[in-house]
Amino acid sequence: MTDAVTPTRSGPKTETWIFGVLVILGVALLFYLSGQRQQVLRASPAGFDGLQVWLAKNDLPAQNFTGGWVVDPENIDLLVMPLYDTELDERRDRPRTKEELLFQQDETDQRSATLRDKASEMTSLLVLPKWRSGMRLTGLGHPQLLVEPEGLDDALLDLTGVSMRVGRI
Repeated sequence: MTDAVTPTRSGPKTETWIFGVLVILGVALLFYLSGQRQQVLRASPAGFDGLQVWLAKNDLPAQNFTGGWVVDPENIDLLVMPLYDTELDERRDRPRTKEELLFQQDETDQRSATLRDKASEMTSLLVLPKWRSGMRLTGLGHPQLLVEPEGLDDALLDLTGVSMRVGRI
């Protein structure tokens, strides 16, 4: 009788590798798509991409930061932080109709702790939102598309600890 030795493989099977690669690609695609939404907002009339272009045109150095790496606070004179969320730390509801989308108060979800951490590292300017998502989507400014000031009051209280009232002129 001969003893037949069957080779044993150590390590993951080919199917496991393929599944792992697909999961990694899926996660990468989700990050890419979520970043695209931010790019659309930044380039819209309610965004701040135009500020960098305007500053550069006037010979003032400016740099956009889209995230993804650590910024050295020593190299930044002023951090402009747009606020696109009046209900900080709360997940916004997805609009179910076109009308709900147009009158949606908040453009994206933001965390108060993240905003406070950034502001504590360098001189910062917090820019409050003026428009609902309908202005970005239509490109038209209309009084009905203005953000509710009460939401801004709550967001400022959450960020600064000081009660303030935001008004319109």
